[in-house]
Amino acid sequence: MPDPSSPIESFDSTSLTLLAKARVNDPVAWSRLVRLYSPLIYYWCRSSRLQPADVADVLQDVFQSVARSLAQFQSNASNGSFRAWLRQITVNKLRDFHRRNALRPIADGGSENLRLLDSRSDDAIPGQFDEEVDDERESRIVLQSALSLLQQEFEPATWRAFWATVVENGTAPQAAAELGISVNAVYKAKARVLSRLRRELGPLLDLTNYCPDP
Repeated sequence: MPDPSSPIESFDSTSLTLLAKARVNDPVAWSRLVRLYSPLIYYWCRSSRLQPADVADVLQDVFQSVARSLAQFQSNASNGSFRAWLRQITVNKLRDFHRRNALRPIADGGSENLRLLDSRSDDAIPGQFDEEVDDERESRIVLQSALSLLQQEFEPATWRAFWATVVENGTAPQAAAELGISVNAVYKAKARVLSRLRRELGPLLDLTNYCPDP
């Protein structure tokens, strides 16, 4: 998992390439989209004090809604990022869940959450994160998902060179000494992984400090 002190922080929008493929029902793109954002939706659900056993239902409802309305989503300055759009869908599905279950006992604050959800505007976030969205934490959740998607595509030494110099913010000589390879090989490994991340996820990752344009 990424170190909390890692300098990678910005996750403002999802790759338009990934979204474009998902819009035309590309199964690989959909699989990646679900794997990329399920941990974040899980975090939102648990922050609203939803029980783990109920999260799967809300996850399914969220992605069904995304599938129906993804064609209408446009990432621009007027409507915000994909993550903000996804957050609002999740909030709506959490409201629906609590309303459906209002008449039966719900552990860990469920009924209280229903009252909170009904008393707040549609722009509010339920539960423990309704007052202030933790952008940095949310960004790191998505970062962890993004890295896990691509790790298996690289040799262990290549991935370790990238991880040591980008995620752990170490130097190339330090990574080279640890791995028993040349400094030049570390730079090549780092560039290879960053290039792949850019190509696959586009603007999802702000990696300009690590892989500047030539």
